[in-house]
Amino acid sequence: MTRGPAGSRGRAAGRFAVLLGAAWLAAGCVTAQKAEKARGSRDLGYAYLQEGNLGGAVEELRKSIALNPRDPEAHHRLALAYFARRFYDEAEGSFRAATRLREDFPEAWLNWGSMKLAQERWAEAIPLLEKAALDPTYREPGRAWHNIGHARTEMGDLAGAREAFERVLKVTALFCPSVVGLGRVHEKQGDLREAVRLYRRARQCDEGDLHAVLRLGVALARMGEWGEALPLLNLVADRAPESGAGAEARDFLERAP
Repeated sequence: MTRGPAGSRGRAAGRFAVLLGAAWLAAGCVTAQKAEKARGSRDLGYAYLQEGNLGGAVEELRKSIALNPRDPEAHHRLALAYFARRFYDEAEGSFRAATRLREDFPEAWLNWGSMKLAQERWAEAIPLLEKAALDPTYREPGRAWHNIGHARTEMGDLAGAREAFERVLKVTALFCPSVVGLGRVHEKQGDLREAVRLYRRARQCDEGDLHAVLRLGVALARMGEWGEALPLLNLVADRAPESGAGAEARDFLERAP
């Protein structure tokens, strides 16, 4: 596996899944004692994951799977630990194992799709996210639809992105990230007034959202409303100087009349 930053790629997931399959065949029956030990390691591994102890999480979750390789939740949590460490090939194999053991596992499909977004593999993310979004038992389908909207925006499918964001907002009218996402669609389509309206709405529900501040400042600048745009752009440039948002804010500040 290629270990490193978010842009890294690898192709070992298929081999990893085959090795796991062989382990299942060899494991035989899981006794009650083994199952209890496996649950203990699984829960400890997840606690480590939540604390940020990713090495400890991987170690304990591997122990759990060695004891009970048929537990989809253990594979899912191991996938999350690998994902957090940017070990994308190992995470892929673990997500695949989790969803093979339990197909109706929307949380795993959502997180697998989210990993594809982190890798900027937009087209691969969408069918995984749709598995979560379209699961009638999933209690938070809006999370999946929002991510689908983000992927479609990045792919240039603005009609599909708009549909996805509007699905979220029909259920949760003030889900701020989707309000911003829908504003971004209008901004890309050149409808700056509607974009500004949506960005203002997003700021009302979360004044600290620098992404909404940036997009509002950029849209106002593009409309020539520099008096309102400048303090917004300066705010982003000051608070997030090393980020991509800060760089975009500075770029527009340099264009100010």
